[in-house]
Amino acid sequence: MSSIRRWLLSGLLVLVPLAITLFVLDWIVGVLDQTLLILPVAWHPDRLLGLHIPGFGVLLTLVIVLLMGAIASNFLGKKLVLLGNALLSRIPIVRSIYSSVKQVSDTVFSENGHAFRKALLVQWPREGVWTIGFLTGLPGGDVVNHLPGDYLSVYVPTTPNPTGGYFVMLKKSECIELKMSVDQALTYVISMGVVVPSRPAAPPLNPPL
Repeated sequence: MSSIRRWLLSGLLVLVPLAITLFVLDWIVGVLDQTLLILPVAWHPDRLLGLHIPGFGVLLTLVIVLLMGAIASNFLGKKLVLLGNALLSRIPIVRSIYSSVKQVSDTVFSENGHAFRKALLVQWPREGVWTIGFLTGLPGGDVVNHLPGDYLSVYVPTTPNPTGGYFVMLKKSECIELKMSVDQALTYVISMGVVVPSRPAAPPLNPPL
C-alpha cells in the first residue's frame, strides 16, 4: 500500500501541472482564435484548408500587435494615438475605465517603467512577519506631504493567486532588496514557498534601492 500511495502521489505531481498547463494553453489559444472572426469567411483557414487547425488566431494576433506597434511608432501613428486618446477621454464612462487601464499598462509595459522590476522582502501584515513584495515606484501627489522620510510603493501579492494583493507604502529602510529575479519571486509566491529559488553567492545586506 505504501508503494501504491507513493506511485499515486508521484503520478499526480507529474500529471496535475501538465494537465493545468495544457488547459490554460488551450483556453488562451481558443480565445485568440476568435480574432479570425474579423477576416472574411472566404479567408478563414478552416475554409481554405478544409480542416480546423488551432493556433492560427495566435499568429493573426501577433501580426496585429506588430502592425499596431509599427503604426504607433511613426510620426503619423503617434498623432492618431493622441487623437484617439483625446476622443476616449471625452466619453464619460469610458474615460474612467480607459484612463485607469492605460495608466497601468503604460507603467507595466513601458521600457522606462519601474513596475515589478525588483523583488523585495517586507514585513507584512505586521512587524515580525515577512513576505515578498514588488517595487512599483515611489509615492506621489499629496501623499508625499504626509510621509516623512523615504518611502517606497510596494505591491504585496496574495498566494497562490498573485493577481490579487495589496498596495502599501513602506519605509525604504524597512525593505530588503532580494537577489532574485521577478519571475523567481513570483514562482516562489505562487508555489506557496514550495519552489525555492537558488540561493545567491552572498546574502543581501539591505542594499540601497
